[in-house]
Amino acid sequence: VAEAVTLEQRHELVAAIALIERVLARWPLQEQVWRRLMRLHYLRGDRVAAIAAFERFEHLVLAEQGSRPTEETLALLRTVEQLQPTALVSAPSLAPACLQHPPRFIGRQSELQRLHQAWEAAQAVLVLGEGGIGKSRLLAEWMRDRAGVLQRKVRPGEAASAYASMVLLLRDLLSRWSPDPLPDDRAELARLLPVLGPAAHGQGQQVLLWQAVERLLRGAHARGLEAVVVDDLHLADAASLDLLLWLQASPELAGLRFVFAARPAEPGSAFAEDAWAGASSRIECVRLGPLDLQQLRELLGSLPLQPSALASPLAELAAALHRHAGGHPYFTLETLKAALRAGRPTDGLFADWPASANVQAMLERNLRRLSPVARQLACVAAMAGGDWHPDLANPVLECPPTDLERAWAELETAQLMQGRDFAHDLVREAALQLQPTAWRITRHALLAQALATRPATEPARVAEHWWAAGHWLQAAQALRQAAERAVL
Repeated sequence: VAEAVTLEQRHELVAAIALIERVLARWPLQEQVWRRLMRLHYLRGDRVAAIAAFERFEHLVLAEQGSRPTEETLALLRTVEQLQPTALVSAPSLAPACLQHPPRFIGRQSELQRLHQAWEAAQAVLVLGEGGIGKSRLLAEWMRDRAGVLQRKVRPGEAASAYASMVLLLRDLLSRWSPDPLPDDRAELARLLPVLGPAAHGQGQQVLLWQAVERLLRGAHARGLEAVVVDDLHLADAASLDLLLWLQASPELAGLRFVFAARPAEPGSAFAEDAWAGASSRIECVRLGPLDLQQLRELLGSLPLQPSALASPLAELAAALHRHAGGHPYFTLETLKAALRAGRPTDGLFADWPASANVQAMLERNLRRLSPVARQLACVAAMAGGDWHPDLANPVLECPPTDLERAWAELETAQLMQGRDFAHDLVREAALQLQPTAWRITRHALLAQALATRPATEPARVAEHWWAAGHWLQAAQALRQAAERAVL
């Protein structure tokens, strides 16, 4: 199925259909796989084949179980029946530019106001948020129509060399404002900037270097520099971070504004959120979270897409995307890109959004940064699905309660879980892939045992876990219980 998803993303629909048919030949009662087959035929514009696939499943489930397809499958059938027989799906095309950079600034007005207030109060600002949440867009909006701003985005790899980030920032400063350092400062700064001439003799002293940088910035401020903005601060080297933290608190630079943006937790990064967020009363910490449903609806409504690309009512589309991506701007836009590249409109097929390789890679990186227990906890929660309850963690993972408490805290701090549930569907999908198949098989059996003791659990759900664990007798017994309950 995973290979079929990859083929679908590459628009190799015939090959994807062949793979799905092989899956159904072995597991013929997997209804979600039949829906995938229907959708693949739909994407090819083959209405007849999509309806035929539904009818095959309908006859099978009636003969084997005496039941009808679920409402989700019937809804997909209604969508398929609306397809014109002559409709053809065009080849994938580049996503619209508005999905790369939405034309309107939406949902961050309160945070923007805090940046403006910090400017008036001569405070430094630290914008914190996970990747793709909108930090750079917020900074760009704040800098709009502001003169005298020195901006730099730290690049990956700079952390490997001491003062690398600061050297590149000072080079931009010299080229734009051309401050004239004092002779002694020039020799000290030449340790970092050879363009200034010969460096001072002897071993350098940190305090002398930092004071020389401070006076250089003060000279640039006299020539019109108003603010220093550093984005992706978490990628900077430790020496540059220490110097920037010292500079923003300098009384000599009270008239100069400092604005930083960073991700809150990056393993291996020298950036420590606690050291910055609580370092000084001059630093205003602004945290960015996901968009709420109303803000997401406003964002989608602002996108100048063709009507066919947003075929569903805006409220329905926003609700579906909010469940899927949790209001995360980057994840939402990447999902829309993937849908358009796959040649499909957003026409109600909300149960199975196309996967974005970029989003999956980012979420997998975030999850793999967690401790082993936290990763296992996330995977088990994803396996349990709607039956998940924190009480299941101990019997399934067999860990000390203190370890589980720390794991819960990790998941919540990383904004991957909210209370008992995942932040959004994308996290759940990524969490399922965290552990090897053999590990998941064992946990399915433990999940089945734990769920069987809970009276509220449907026996059919228990059977699914026994089946996934390869315990056929127990699966059959649970299915019999489900049948008897259905008769009653």
